[in-house]
Amino acid sequence: MFETSHINRRRVIQGMGLTLGLASLRGFEVVAAAPAYFTHGIASGDPLSDRVILWTRVLPGDGAAKTLAGTWEVAEDRQFDRIVARGETATGPERDYTVKVDATGLKPGKGYWFRFVFNGVTSAVGRTRTMPVGSVEAFSVAVCSCSNYPQGYFNAYKDIAEADVDLVMHLGDYIYEYAQGVYANP
Repeated sequence: MFETSHINRRRVIQGMGLTLGLASLRGFEVVAAAPAYFTHGIASGDPLSDRVILWTRVLPGDGAAKTLAGTWEVAEDRQFDRIVARGETATGPERDYTVKVDATGLKPGKGYWFRFVFNGVTSAVGRTRTMPVGSVEAFSVAVCSCSNYPQGYFNAYKDIAEADVDLVMHLGDYIYEYAQGVYANP
């Protein structure tokens, strides 16, 4: 028999939080022994001539609702031998474990590499670029949109990642438009 005396508002909210947390891992392979998980990759944007916003989402490995402290780094080289900016940051359940950093002190019109480290786990390494000062002779933009991963392999993304473009503008995708498994071929 189902006993209702143990159900209260707090248990309902806890259950909803657990369900939403598990849903956020949809499609993400969890390694049980890892002390942290970067569940949504990394990103950069909103560049100015001396700074750029860096972003990621990281979950605690033990699944506990707690604050995570970590670091971010910006380097002139992919191996991070020439780090030009770094700092400490923290996130937690009140921010849905997202991290947003304003990396300052960078040079105009220059490309950089960036990464995050939480609980000894290093994120993927990303590329970013600051805006130039003054007018420029040429400016290249890669535009992509309407991405539906189950419908194709999107080789164009690899080409964009390997190209020397100044800006990648993604106009949106189908991930939010349809329920999981609805808009895809078997």
